[in-house]
Order: sequence, then C-alpha cells, then structure tokens
Amino acid sequence: RYRGTAAGVRDTNVDGYDLLVSKVFRLAADGRAVSEGNSVYEGLLDMQGRESRYRRQVFNYSGGFSGTNLVGTDALSRKVDEMFQQNIVPVISAGNEGPGGGTIGGPGVAKGAFTIGAIYDDEVGFIDQVTDYSSRGPTGDSRVKPDVVAPGSWIDSTSNTSNSGYRYDWSGTSMAAPHVAGLVAG
Repeated sequence: RYRGTAAGVRDTNVDGYDLLVSKVFRLAADGRAVSEGNSVYEGLLDMQGRESRYRRQVFNYSGGFSGTNLVGTDALSRKVDEMFQQNIVPVISAGNEGPGGGTIGGPGVAKGAFTIGAIYDDEVGFIDQVTDYSSRGPTGDSRVKPDVVAPGSWIDSTSNTSNSGYRYDWSGTSMAAPHVAGLVAG
C-alpha cells in the first residue's frame, strides 16, 4: 500500500514530530541539483537546531563537494564536527569519485562525520563489493573513510522530477547514506 520511507508524513505543527526536512538544493536548467550561496550551511544550521524545541539525534546529508586528499578543514566539515561534539550523528555520503584512493568528498571527510560508501550486492560476482563509483580513503591526513558501506545501486526512491513521484534505479553514495541514517535513528 505504501512506498517510500516516510509515506504520508506531513508537518502537523505539533511539537515533537520526528522528521525535519531542510531542502538545500534546487533543480538547475540542465537537470542537476545545485546549491546556491550558503544554502548547505544554512541546512546544517537547521539540523543543528536553530529552534531549541526540536532535539536532533541524527541527520542525513547526501551531498557535498569533491576533492583529492581532503583533510576536513573547510567550513562545512568544521560545522559537521561541531554537531558531532553536540551528540548529533552526521550521516554523510562519501561521494562518487571512485575508484581511486583519497577521493572522500567534503563534508564526509570531517572527523565527526559517519561517512557512507556504496556497495553493489545484487549480482553474482559483485556481492558485497564496493562500487567503482564510491569514493575511498584515506583522507589527506591518513584517516580511514568511509566508515561503513550500504547498498547504493538500483535504489528506488522518491523524486520531484517524475509524474509518479518516484524514480527507479538510482545509484550513488547519496542513495546508500539514508539506509544508514535510518539504522542510526532506529
């Protein structure tokens, strides 16, 4: 009867509801999701808790920026580390710049980020293997990342670009991270 992880969830304006959404990307003319200005940082502030009546325990951020041998000193990574120090678990996608080493993107490279890579586990010979696209460590300061991997290929999810409201067969570490965020929150 239901499809998706939060079917029927809506803002009821009642204190204590369990799902908070902060949209930080918009759809560009070429079909890509892009951030504008400091929208990602503003989204992180939402997750940190600008409104004290909401207590965050975990958040998922399936986005970021690419780079090689990043060390996590950028503004987004520092904000993620600050949130981790406040006992908020930041579940962050690793990036899709694999298979080379040192390709973990920001803010997944943050020390406090619980960084998620992707596995493909639906075909003989590829079971439980990290996908070629999944970014890999080590970080620029020699830390091991990603922290865990989850299914990231052939994922069906909600979509704002299809008439049905769903899109099928998505791939990427952005598809793997919500699996882990759900486990952490549960």
